[in-house]
Amino acid sequence: MHDAGLVAPLQSIIARVTHPVLAATIEPDSRLRDDLKLDDLDLQTIALDCDVEWGIEIPDLEWRGWITPASIAATIEKHTRSEL
Repeated sequence: MHDAGLVAPLQSIIARVTHPVLAATIEPDSRLRDDLKLDDLDLQTIALDCDVEWGIEIPDLEWRGWITPASIAATIEKHTRSEL
């Protein structure tokens, strides 16, 4: 992932949506839909949890384009930088 401070919270958020056992297998390049079997509702839940965790607002068009946890991290970094 990008920022080391994002790794643990983001893995935790994704694991809550998938299954806690999968947390150790979530890699920056894991495919959200294919590898982790997430659907739109799961991605929306992750987006809302990220909104709360980092105090940002992720537009629907952005979370719909997420492919990997790395793309989620890039979105979080973009929005947290713009909040400064």
